Amino acid sequence: MSKHKGNRGQPRTDTQETVAPAAPDHGTFDTHAQHAGRTHSAATPALKPTEAMPSNALDHPSSDTHEVRVERTNLGGQKTSDAHLLAAADAPGQKSADTHAVRVGGDNPGGQLSYDNQSIDAASGVADQSKGDTQISGVRDAVLSIRIAHRRRRYAMKQQQGIDRRCESYIRSNYTDWRPDMGDDDRERIRKEVQAHLKRARSGEHEDAGLVELVRLTDRIREPVDLIRSEQERIMEKLAERLPGWSFVKSVKGAAALGFATIVAECSALNRETGEVTTLDDYANPSKVWKRLGFAPYDGRAGSTWKRDKWRPRALTNEEWIANPFSGERYALIIMIAESLFRHQWQSAEKAGTDEGQPIGPYGQLYADRRRVTAVTNPEWSKLHSKRDATRYMMKKYLQHLWSAWHDETRAARTWLKPRD
Repeated sequence: MSKHKGNRGQPRTDTQETVAPAAPDHGTFDTHAQHAGRTHSAATPALKPTEAMPSNALDHPSSDTHEVRVERTNLGGQKTSDAHLLAAADAPGQKSADTHAVRVGGDNPGGQLSYDNQSIDAASGVADQSKGDTQISGVRDAVLSIRIAHRRRRYAMKQQQGIDRRCESYIRSNYTDWRPDMGDDDRERIRKEVQAHLKRARSGEHEDAGLVELVRLTDRIREPVDLIRSEQERIMEKLAERLPGWSFVKSVKGAAALGFATIVAECSALNRETGEVTTLDDYANPSKVWKRLGFAPYDGRAGSTWKRDKWRPRALTNEEWIANPFSGERYALIIMIAESLFRHQWQSAEKAGTDEGQPIGPYGQLYADRRRVTAVTNPEWSKLHSKRDATRYMMKKYLQHLWSAWHDETRAARTWLKPRD
């Protein structure tokens, strides 16, 4: 296990997430005064297919993995149980000892969150805050609760993946002609054969009764983990609906509360010395969010390129990795959200009656425009390379608009959070 340093100089390993966020370049979490003078449009940012692409927008898929620790403490250092998280998610008007993820306002006619001082005072005593505290009451605690639930969800996902892969490996080794030296086409054929064996075993139609019993037992072993994951996802969804930016997310076809919560959780970081948790408020611009989530390339290539001997032109130095950290696991989670967004913004070739399909939403149009551009600028790319690049570009635009919506709503809310004389 190779060791390297995190963004703030803390030693970490490939199986440990850095405490401080990878993206923000400021040193403290307790002030957001730098955002006060920034202007944003109150409405959702317009999608312009011809909008100039940022200089660092070209990136590639990634594959590195950094494990994370499951958080067990709240801001006060107390242990937090699922029951407390559920209380925070289910009782927006109740102040829990562990979390205060409360909704203190509703949607106003302009589509932005509104906050009345009386509700805020009752919920969290925000009238007594200092002039330097510009964070909306409850947002950081909600983000911390989402972070805890997300870490538990990821733990459950890893258990699910381990169970599934072991079962598939057993079938591949004992029911197919798999060999380790097979090419890509044969590997794909074997993968489909394994899935066919699994399907027949689960339905009871497989010719080998022993495999039927084994697969069903494996599925029963997986059930408690499935329950853990579904419960944590329910918590994340409920809390995400109370955060700044939710009005934008729910307006986008293909975007959902769970994906929003995942982005928020992956952009968060807990300072264990101060108990402060970072939110999207702490990211000075969308480029910081891209870097945190693995969408910002280094020297024209993505993290996965630098991780693979066959793809990279050279090996990065330790200093370069420290300056440009990359988590393939985090990137993979966000790509799953991007693919879901794409499926709802794009009509298939079969339904569209075309070779490639056609856009049915603004982000689908961004995808199409990007592919047209790279067909001219990078004609040597394979179709798969072009699709992945366009998906990344589309997702980067979505993250940019989400960042803007979050900051627009928090800026609007802060006008209601002026301390009393």
